[in-house]
Amino acid sequence: MSLWLIRSLVAVCCLGFLWAGAVQAQQTIINAPSPDVLNPGEWSIGTGHYFRPWHTSSNPGGFFNLSVTYGLPRLDFGDIEVGINANYFDYRHLTQSAAFADLGFKWRPRYRVTIGGKADFSLLVGNTAGIGISGHTEGKVRDMVYTSVVMRNHGTGTRISTGPYYATRNVFDSSPRIGAQVTFEQPVLAPIYGLTLVTDWQSGKGAYLTPGLMWTKDNFSAGIGYGLANT
Repeated sequence: MSLWLIRSLVAVCCLGFLWAGAVQAQQTIINAPSPDVLNPGEWSIGTGHYFRPWHTSSNPGGFFNLSVTYGLPRLDFGDIEVGINANYFDYRHLTQSAAFADLGFKWRPRYRVTIGGKADFSLLVGNTAGIGISGHTEGKVRDMVYTSVVMRNHGTGTRISTGPYYATRNVFDSSPRIGAQVTFEQPVLAPIYGLTLVTDWQSGKGAYLTPGLMWTKDNFSAGIGYGLANT
């Protein structure tokens, strides 16, 4: 495979780590929201690191984000987690980073539909709103609301979510839009316990299809993936 083709296909390489208190949930799969919702009183701290090690018209890229998430006390109508994210900070030009501070929540209603005892379906609703805190984004606002139907197979452990989102300007690019997002998770039984094949995708310009691997051990998770930019 030519170097040109590799550079064209692999838009970004991302490496993420998550540490959580008494929990294995993460706020996102890689880029798209995860179907996980923290249980009451559980919390997590996460960081994602994105690298583009080759030269392009915008030079080599490397940036990172930070997040803290907390599960609210259980309510009659479902579980809710809230979190704050700071993203993205440029490794090479930290003081010039065009970063946002985002507040988000995810709600998972308690009601589920089980089919044949082999699979269940549930609903996920979320929103993330933020304001620019540095660089050329300072003072700008953005918001993204989404909902997903989540399917989990009891036998294989496969979990798939899919649904629409609405994003204002400054989320993906300078224009608001309606799109779709999909997540896929498949635990691998051997040879490494705790390893899961993951993929997420968000439609539209400025978004990615990102396959990868996630490894979980007790209260720690680490993942790596390749992002393929939408054309």
